[in-house]
Amino acid sequence: MDLHCYLLLFFFNDKKYFEISSSLIISQLKKQILKDGAHFELSSTYHQLILYRILDVILLLELNCFDFHFKFLNILKNYASKMTSWIENIKYNDNSFPLCNDSANELTPPLINLLKYSEKSTNKQILYLSESGYRMKKTDNFELFLNIADVQAYYQPGHTHADTFNFELKVNNIPIFIDSGTSTYNVSERRCLERSTMAHNTVVINNQNSSEVWGSFRLARRAKIISLIEVDNFIKASHDGYNKYGVIHERKWTWTNDEIVIVDSIKSSNNYEANAYFHLSNQIKIVQSTKNCNFFLGENISISFENSNNIKIKNFRYALEFNKLIDSKCFSVSFKGYLTTRIKI
Repeated sequence: MDLHCYLLLFFFNDKKYFEISSSLIISQLKKQILKDGAHFELSSTYHQLILYRILDVILLLELNCFDFHFKFLNILKNYASKMTSWIENIKYNDNSFPLCNDSANELTPPLINLLKYSEKSTNKQILYLSESGYRMKKTDNFELFLNIADVQAYYQPGHTHADTFNFELKVNNIPIFIDSGTSTYNVSERRCLERSTMAHNTVVINNQNSSEVWGSFRLARRAKIISLIEVDNFIKASHDGYNKYGVIHERKWTWTNDEIVIVDSIKSSNNYEANAYFHLSNQIKIVQSTKNCNFFLGENISISFENSNNIKIKNFRYALEFNKLIDSKCFSVSFKGYLTTRIKI
């Protein structure tokens, strides 16, 4: 979707070229923007970059109106308002955003500025999160971002990670569980790690990825959501990313104002190794309590693991921006059958 080419063609003020270029852009918007307003690569960063360029084109058209521009202008405004609704739905209260798939900070204008820009150029639409597979659940105490997404950019999902059932958690604007982020696009061990299932807050089976990421921008077999139940304070879903091992991973989230319970169930008649990962912000200090499998995260949060075989606290590095890595800690929890994780606030 090359909006830069359109900007060049605009200055020719030629109806023929305008119609060709605008029809190409519209065809790509139809393919790439999902029903709930998400860009199909499911990257919060690329979503914002594309929205920013669409808003630029809207402004250009409004300042240089010609008779044959109005239909295209209205179409762009409609898509921009949908995309604005989506980013508003997944943003945190502090106007930061989840680092889903290939996402990083400092690559887009500040989100608050982008939203103000959109407000001047579009009519507000209120859509609900649906087709993108992302959910944001907020209470008085926390903000919980959930990933129950299928791969949407099916023909070239180069910015996709193997992160099915990943989640992020903020408590009173403080990041607790985080995505490992994206620090590089170079073909490297680091790039493979950042796209891996192990780098996300989800379950790894047999030390393999749930979706087959390879190279720097390639994806082979990918996990698919095969069941989904959603009610007010309850989401349960399963995926088939480990079907080649005869394994189905089911994850259930339930929450109240001060507690989140995550139940991971592994359905299989085969032998397997299951490890759940929980990556912490470097702002959080881990203190183990006298009770087995119970830890304090800072002063006001506790986490416990029921039916775990072994709990390890490992070092890892995460990226909020490109080329910048931050040292922190993560839990690696092995289990068989099921694991119940309780986070109390």
